[in-house]
Parts: sequence; structure tokens; C-alpha cells
Amino acid sequence: MNPIKPVTHIVDAVIRPFKALFVVGICFAINIMTAPDYLWVKWVALGMGISVLVAWGRALKTLLTAGVLAGLGYALYRWIQKRGTNQSAPT
Repeated sequence: MNPIKPVTHIVDAVIRPFKALFVVGICFAINIMTAPDYLWVKWVALGMGISVLVAWGRALKTLLTAGVLAGLGYALYRWIQKRGTNQSAPT
């Protein structure tokens, strides 16, 4: 079982659209050279678009999880800090 790599999700969300453009561009050139009367490249573009949306979804999930954990950590920090100032010193 591979550990989850959150940085990989973010990097993939940034790089995936460029890969998709490259693949669709090559397929478009092949489509124009081989069968200019039928545009089959639209299916490649659809699949790559879905791939980009999935990568963006993973990155969004990773960022939201990090934000929630950061918020919980900050709330815990504030609670501990507040609790420490409310306690009176023993006499």
C-alpha cells in the first residue's frame, strides 16, 4: 500500500493541463493528416479534460484537508494558550 503523497497531487494538478494540451495537439495533427473529414480528436480531448478535472479534484481535496487540519491545530493552540492564562498561580 502506497502512502498518500499530497505534494504529488498538487504538482499533478499543475502539470496535467499542459500534458493534456500536448497530447491533444499531437492527436489533432495526426487526425488532420489521416482523416480530415472526421474529427475523432474530440474524444481524446474529452478524456484528457476528464483527467484534468480529476487531478484538480484531488488537489482541491488535499488543500481542503490541509486547511481543516491547520484550522484545528490553530484552534487547539488557542485553547491551550487560553487555558494556560486562566489558571491562577499556586500560592
